[in-house]
Amino acid sequence: MARSVDTIVAAMQADLAADPVLSSLLTSTSLTKIYGLWIQIVARCVNLFEQAQDIYLANNEILVNRGVYATVSWIQYEVTQFQYSATTAQAVQVNPDFSITYPTINTSLQIVSNCSVTTAISGLVSIKVATGNPPAQLSSLQVTALDSYLDNVLPPDLNYQIINATADLFMLGATIYYNGQYSAVIQTNVIAALNAYIASFTGANFNGEVKLDDIRTVVKNVQGVTDIVFNNVTLTPQVGVPTNLVTSNTVNFREIIAYAGYINNASAPNDFANTLTFLIG
Repeated sequence: MARSVDTIVAAMQADLAADPVLSSLLTSTSLTKIYGLWIQIVARCVNLFEQAQDIYLANNEILVNRGVYATVSWIQYEVTQFQYSATTAQAVQVNPDFSITYPTINTSLQIVSNCSVTTAISGLVSIKVATGNPPAQLSSLQVTALDSYLDNVLPPDLNYQIINATADLFMLGATIYYNGQYSAVIQTNVIAALNAYIASFTGANFNGEVKLDDIRTVVKNVQGVTDIVFNNVTLTPQVGVPTNLVTSNTVNFREIIAYAGYINNASAPNDFANTLTFLIG
């Protein structure tokens, strides 16, 4: 990391003071002494050189990280570089160095805002994607274009599937005990905390695990809450069958990964406003 000019000047002055010959010759106390000017000039040159070194190192680290071919992180990065336009064709090209990129990089067309890549023992690579913020499902045309893009940038023998789905629906049936002094705000604050928890399944936490312990922590961190008892907790994907983490107060699973990679509160009558019971205790 580049040192500041003041730090470099201090180091040079310390070296000067440690040299018995120079320190005996350069004894001027004038603010305009010539060797003081040279110290400042050299220090600023060294500072600029160290800044250039930092930039060079950072650029090389980016290139090295991108050069790890067909790793999970590399595939995830390539997916996020996908460009889509509803009005102009977007096609990648093979460059002289054999890298594959778009002729023009337009970040405003990079529609995949969330991506996770996982592998199975069978060798199948699952690529979960979502667009926008908050996350949402890509359109059929966007997925078609993404699939074609991946056929061009991924290794020819890679067996992959794109998972593009609407959010898994989260139903939390629970009894929440609270301090009666918070009766006027407890429901509003608990639901706000749960909505924030749902919204956290994006970015680095996209495709994160829905854990009963995390839900308990989120609710109990709300001021006034004293305890929570899970009655029924269900996660329903766009495809397949619902997963009942808790059924009639019995825990079946402690955690689960959402099929879509992200979650939303179920709609009425299974939304928080209808499935949470608040009791003083």
